[in-house]
Amino acid sequence: MKLIFDKNIFDPQCNRLAFFLVLLFRIAFFILLIFVIDSLVKPGTNPLLLGIGTTIGVIVASRLAFSKLRSLSFWLLIFLCWLALFWIEGLLELSKNSSGDVFGSFVFFSHAKVFLLYLSIAALTTWYFWRFSQILTLEALCFVFIIVTLLSAHRNYHFDAPLIINTLSWNLSLEQLKLLIWIGLLAVTALLMYFYCATLPERPIANETHTKMFVHRSSRWFFSALTTIIAGIFLFFVIGRGVYGFYNKVALTRIANGVGQESREGLSPLGFHSALGTTNQPAALVRLEGDYKENPFTPMLYLRETALSQFNGKELVIAPHEFDKDVSNISPGYEYAREEDHELQERKALVQSIYLLADHKEAFAIDYPISLKQLKNPNVKRFRLAYQATSLVPTFSLDKLSDATVGDPRWSIKESDLYLQEHPDPRYKEFALKIAGHLLSPIEKARAISAWFSKNATYTLTPNHNISPDDDPVAPFLFGDLRGYCVHFAHAMVYLFRSLGIPARIGTGYLTDLSQSKDGHILLRMSDRHAWSEIYIQGKGWIPFDVQPEKVESHAETPVDSKLLEELMQMLEPGELILPKDILKGEASSDEGNLINITLPSKRQLLIGVIGLLSVLLFLKVFLIYGWLLPSSPEKTLKRLYRSIIARLMDLGYFRTEGETREEFSRRIAGTSEINFTALTDKLNLLVYSKDGLKGTEKNELVKNGMESLNSLKKVKFLIRLLSFLNPNSLIRFLSRGGW
Repeated sequence: MKLIFDKNIFDPQCNRLAFFLVLLFRIAFFILLIFVIDSLVKPGTNPLLLGIGTTIGVIVASRLAFSKLRSLSFWLLIFLCWLALFWIEGLLELSKNSSGDVFGSFVFFSHAKVFLLYLSIAALTTWYFWRFSQILTLEALCFVFIIVTLLSAHRNYHFDAPLIINTLSWNLSLEQLKLLIWIGLLAVTALLMYFYCATLPERPIANETHTKMFVHRSSRWFFSALTTIIAGIFLFFVIGRGVYGFYNKVALTRIANGVGQESREGLSPLGFHSALGTTNQPAALVRLEGDYKENPFTPMLYLRETALSQFNGKELVIAPHEFDKDVSNISPGYEYAREEDHELQERKALVQSIYLLADHKEAFAIDYPISLKQLKNPNVKRFRLAYQATSLVPTFSLDKLSDATVGDPRWSIKESDLYLQEHPDPRYKEFALKIAGHLLSPIEKARAISAWFSKNATYTLTPNHNISPDDDPVAPFLFGDLRGYCVHFAHAMVYLFRSLGIPARIGTGYLTDLSQSKDGHILLRMSDRHAWSEIYIQGKGWIPFDVQPEKVESHAETPVDSKLLEELMQMLEPGELILPKDILKGEASSDEGNLINITLPSKRQLLIGVIGLLSVLLFLKVFLIYGWLLPSSPEKTLKRLYRSIIARLMDLGYFRTEGETREEFSRRIAGTSEINFTALTDKLNLLVYSKDGLKGTEKNELVKNGMESLNSLKKVKFLIRLLSFLNPNSLIRFLSRGGW
């Protein structure tokens, strides 16, 4: 397809595609920028009105840029518009005494000035865009600067900032980190598309008129463009997935007081780096389906997600599932049930309905869950998932545990060894004896250690301990400045408990203040995630022994968003259990179609996609080289044979130069190497240019000539031929339908 056009856009012969594409991009960008500014600054003027103003400015400036008007005259025109506005305002100011509507006039002209300001900016930038091609670079830099500036508030893992990100994340039901990645990818895509449209050869330039341009675009060009787009989309998905995977784990621990999400044994969800605990990112809504006045930790409430009981020589990690049997170790959405432990005393069943607002790898519940059942999601646009948990919650008083026995006589030796495994550093035991060595009761010892930390340690989210990956991350805290957060406290206390013969582990999940709940509804935030130490008391089970530091710094606790809590409460209905999947087999929920879940592809999906793509390319490569062996007519066999030889030559680095005929190419190759395919080339020229074609030529003769040519290729070293098979040159030529 040959396009002939004039670079003056308003000439009848001009191709207007590039012009209107650029015009459309400019208008869309200005409108998007207006709505972003409106969400951040709130200028007061209707953004739709400002969008109309910028659209008028872009269109008028684009029309005038191709006229004989000069830049000075255009500036003068803008100045006259402002002068006219002030003149009209002045006339009305003189007559305000007669009209009496002073306030209405002031509001009108305030909006008019903002309208004209946006129109002027759009007009002036568009004018210089069409007049000077160098302005494109300046605009691209401004675009990048605006995007980076608007999103700069999310640095240091503050993914809930700026406010527009938090709002969009909530409205789209999309995780904030994923939203930021999508915004970044879309911004890069928009910038590349704008660059492409603005740099097309047929893009008109106002000060270069009557310049004839000839552009040839074949089907090969369109195929190459389509391939580039598909490859770009795939590359963006790979980059997005990589960025998400790199930042997500660390981000979860940083915005959640160092408590991330991990379910695999031998690993830990906890981090010892500096954390961010002030985020209000909602995590879940919990509704207590009954009264729980006997809560021994009131007003605080612990919701356990997982437990860390195995010491790997450096820190505590998740033990094999044969241990910690009171933890469900199951993902939300799956059913779970276990028999009630009748040895545990002073506990009662409490039902909780849990509605997840963020993704969770592990289901959580109060203390000791005995069943988890999936609930019908009352609002798929807001909640990720809903499930009902029934827990055996403690009702005993902590004051009555002073003389209790620790441990469980039912434990095997292996279990006892796990919960009593000490840290190899002898300083931990010395430290524990120094604090509680004079006490006899294990419970009193645990209380003494907890009280010591509460009085002497400092709670901070930025401990700034410099440790190498192989060092003990707790030692700088306990034997150093005693500055840390829940992860440091929990590890140190478990090590000290175990050194005194007290079975202990770390519990992770959420710690929330019930004084901020409403009518049994609790809004959990990512900053409510917590890690705490637990000891096992015979007949009672695992009991939290936590710290309440008197010294707190760099931790501005924010109250629960009561308006958000009320909004979510209004969405809830009486919990409706979902029937087993075999009963509902073949029945789809009518609400599922309402959920738009934008997500990044998983590693498995990417791997399958890459393997599938490579398999297709491998099949095409094999067909390209060995396709002549398939049954076909002599004509097709000849073409496939020639294509096979040329493909191999291209992969070896031999190419036909521009204007070189097939015959000249074959002679050049034969003269510079031992590869000879002139006989096959003569046969192909005979087929293409002779009226008789291959009349009288047998297929066996063609195959013989082809085999001679292929045998000459074997004179190239085997390793070079093997590596050349991986060269994509021939495959690109084949896919782009280029000539051979």
